[in-house]
Amino acid sequence: MALALDAPEATQSSNDSDAQTAKVTIDSSTAVVTSTSGYHLSATLENTGNDSIPEGTLSVAVNDYYTFGSRADMQQWAQGSSRIQVPNQLGQVAVPQIDKGGKITVAIDANPDQPSLKNIISWGAKPVRITYAFPVNASNGNANAASSRTSTTITVHTFLTRSSDGLNNASTPPMNITMVIPLASEGWQIDDNKLGQLMTTGEGDGSKIVNAGKLPQAADQLISKHDGLQVITDPTLAQNLAIPPKSSAIMQPGAFDITAYSAVNNESAYEKAGVSAKTWNAETSMQQFRSAVGDTKAAPTTYAWPGRGQWTMSSLETARRQGYTTVIAPDIAGMGSNNASSTVRTGKYTIHTDAGEVTMLMAQGELSRLAQGKPTDKLVDGESSAAGRLARFMAQSAFYQMESPYATRNLLICFDTDAVNSDGSVKDADALMTAVEQAPWLKLSNLDELNQSKAYLSGEKAANIMPDSANIHDSTIAQIRQSLATLASNKNDIDRFSTSILDESSTKAPAKSGTSATQPDQNKSSMGSSPNSDTKSESSADSSNPGKPNNASPSSPQNDADNNHKTDTGDAQALARQDANITAKRSKNGHDWLLTIADLQRSAALHALSSSNAVSKRMSAGSQDIASQLMNGVSITPSESITVLSETAKMPVTVKNDHPYPVNIKVSSLTDSMEIVTTRFETLSVPARSEAQTTFDVRVATSGTATAHLTLTDRKGDAFSKQESTRIASTLRISDMSGLIFIVAAIILGMLGIWRQFNRKKDPDE
Repeated sequence: MALALDAPEATQSSNDSDAQTAKVTIDSSTAVVTSTSGYHLSATLENTGNDSIPEGTLSVAVNDYYTFGSRADMQQWAQGSSRIQVPNQLGQVAVPQIDKGGKITVAIDANPDQPSLKNIISWGAKPVRITYAFPVNASNGNANAASSRTSTTITVHTFLTRSSDGLNNASTPPMNITMVIPLASEGWQIDDNKLGQLMTTGEGDGSKIVNAGKLPQAADQLISKHDGLQVITDPTLAQNLAIPPKSSAIMQPGAFDITAYSAVNNESAYEKAGVSAKTWNAETSMQQFRSAVGDTKAAPTTYAWPGRGQWTMSSLETARRQGYTTVIAPDIAGMGSNNASSTVRTGKYTIHTDAGEVTMLMAQGELSRLAQGKPTDKLVDGESSAAGRLARFMAQSAFYQMESPYATRNLLICFDTDAVNSDGSVKDADALMTAVEQAPWLKLSNLDELNQSKAYLSGEKAANIMPDSANIHDSTIAQIRQSLATLASNKNDIDRFSTSILDESSTKAPAKSGTSATQPDQNKSSMGSSPNSDTKSESSADSSNPGKPNNASPSSPQNDADNNHKTDTGDAQALARQDANITAKRSKNGHDWLLTIADLQRSAALHALSSSNAVSKRMSAGSQDIASQLMNGVSITPSESITVLSETAKMPVTVKNDHPYPVNIKVSSLTDSMEIVTTRFETLSVPARSEAQTTFDVRVATSGTATAHLTLTDRKGDAFSKQESTRIASTLRISDMSGLIFIVAAIILGMLGIWRQFNRKKDPDE
């Protein structure tokens, strides 16, 4: 826990305050004290002021006999607004001078037989105050302030929890607690190198192009170490990992943001982006998990995990229509879990929607915020580090058990996705789980038991307290809509390449049944659809794990075994490039290749619409990159200027195709002059990974210069390439038939003039 404040016992000027300030960070503390543990604290003191801090002391004190009477009582202590006395000192240590910008770490150790520990006679949470005191440094030039105040103190408020070990206290049943961690990656990305290989050679595993990155090794150890930790896994992550993790349940694919989907309320926009409802429904989630674990009979419970907003009646109905009968919910204001006037209860609510009944499991507010690395309130001064939050968690949970010791309750505590995505967060989660497992007043439960608990509220009572709004900021909704438009444009580019750019001859060959161009693992499921057919792809479906085997070809019906495994035998260009082996292994059907690319885009789009802002931004850019590399793979080779010496000429244009399949496109030319013009379009077929050339007719009416603007268009005439320009210079010379006619006419007229001169009659007066 870190605290940066200047809390003197006497008033001081702002200059003096700026001169001497410090930050106290507790690196570790004994959150649960037993009869043999003693109390140990390690703290780092940092000088954050403009002057050195003289020698001082750090002391820790507790109130042995105090018992918190309410949650408000605990919160006031945490915020430093309580007048509870702490007369029992646990220890004190001298602190040397700290220079400006310096740090020092100190430790306090209280043995088990220390009087302040032995005098605690009742188990539960106790208030602890940490005090850093140092004298005023008069050398800062503020003599008046120094004379009016002799010392400065900085205090931090925290807790210790005494267990019942060794105490003569009545034994009460432990409180059930269900610790849930979502296993979803924050590292989803596009592998640019593998994507480039797929675009240029047709080879590559699509499931490795869109990948989840690497989870910390400690994350797997965390899951393996704590059997009571309930793991809700993103099935797309399970597919992406070499060894799927142990899972208690599964969530919607890609941690898709259902609350934002409902708030945007535009199903068509999501479908145009490549993410239809079938992409993330419960059935697809189950299929993907079975594919990941290689067990067609695996049947984990599916839960809808919340997105960037909170659940509303509308989003609950949306989740229910997609097959999710149970959802995990954050604490929702007004539902009673944080009502200081009532005891905590099992966070289960049964709500009826137009799509059917939904069970909502709501996390306990204070404890879940602490588990997620957040303080219970912005005003607290001791919960800004893992040690402080752990101390508060154990104290708070002990209070919850004590306030109603014989009531049957099961509290849901939710970590967030950060808990498995960084080494530091994994370490904090491990420490918390270890403390919970060792706490005698807590009993770890599981999701099945929580689901079978009696609902606290149901029917109309539960529905009436649901919020009207998902509480998603307008700017976030606008950003999602912009992402949807971008993703739809990317999908359209791939569809367009399939229907209007890829040479039709490459789609007439039999497609390979059961494989895509990437030749992936046969045990995984796939989209099995054409690039421009969402319905097929998602009904058979796995857009989250592209490059998996396709069940059928989009371009032809099922063929016999021989036809289904025909491959490209190579061509003259392949032999010239010395890559005939790669060409021979490649499917002759370009649609197999485009299927993989379409699956990549759908996978990128799914993760771009997840609840993680970082993943959304990264995968939106990745989807754009997929479409850009596909469209930019066919380009015009820049050419030099040409000079025209007559009325007509030819302008050569070279088009390069970096892709492994031929394309058939149009080349457009348009000049900026009325006197120097070219033909408008030329149709051109470009072989795979080759260049082809076409020529435009140039016609000149006068000498001068013009610029021909060249672009590539699909077969429908819509441009898709970067514009290139060629300069045309005309020096018109009479060197063709029209010039000859002018010369002959001039000769005839000249001879006629001479004849007339000799044969005309003279005037009498001449």
